[in-house]
Amino acid sequence: AIAAGVTGSKAVIDREYYYEKTMPALVSAMNAQRKVVLARILDGMRKSMQDYPFEMAVSDLHEYEFSGTVSGAILSVQAAAGATESQKTSEITKTQKSPTFSAAALDGRAKLTDAIGNLTDFNKAKAALLALKDMEPKNDVAPTTIDEAKEQLQTKVRNARTPDKIKIVTDAFKSAQIPL
Repeated sequence: AIAAGVTGSKAVIDREYYYEKTMPALVSAMNAQRKVVLARILDGMRKSMQDYPFEMAVSDLHEYEFSGTVSGAILSVQAAAGATESQKTSEITKTQKSPTFSAAALDGRAKLTDAIGNLTDFNKAKAALLALKDMEPKNDVAPTTIDEAKEQLQTKVRNARTPDKIKIVTDAFKSAQIPL
């Protein structure tokens, strides 16, 4: 009986908590949607009867009324979430279709990472960073330790996401006489 009471109390508390958090968001959605429709109505009122016929005005008034309801707010939130989801799905699909690394490019990045791991000469690390100074991210702070230099070099390798950039990093390592 106690467990049932605790579970029931938790359900009531959760419901009240979510209601408190949800209602302000829905009211904001209602106000925003009403303003969108009101702007359309006010714009229509400046037009002639041919450009903004009576039927369209009545339809806008009905939409204005519906926008002020909880159902209208929920539909507005769902539409916005659906649009965001669609946009992000498109971005993900575009990213997935972008050219992937070839085996040679992946091998090149792995060799660069291994070279950083084996690097002990601070001057060579600084020379490589100097050669890569124009590559993103641009480091404003000069490293003061070998570990800082290695971290900055690894960031350059991580950001080398095209075969051309991998070649730039590889050439910088070679010019700094860092063995690959």
